Amino acid sequence: MGMYDHIVGVCPSCGGELYGQTKGGDCCMNTYWVSEEMYSHEAYVVNGEDLDCRKCGKTYIVRTEESRMVRVSLEELKPKNET
Repeated sequence: MGMYDHIVGVCPSCGGELYGQTKGGDCCMNTYWVSEEMYSHEAYVVNGEDLDCRKCGKTYIVRTEESRMVRVSLEELKPKNET
């Protein structure tokens, strides 16, 4: 039996659970939560995958949009001589 990763989300139609599987990632039984904002490496893994709603039966395909902008934050580092 092969390994895969899970894709989970919320159905925009009925609010039920969307579920799918992918072999695009590490295939270590990871779970990727589909949302409007995702880490780029996770979005790349789930792009083009089908998700089925367990409640209403509708099927959706995940589509990602490439963005050249990346959110960046700064974290202050203490000087090396401080503990």
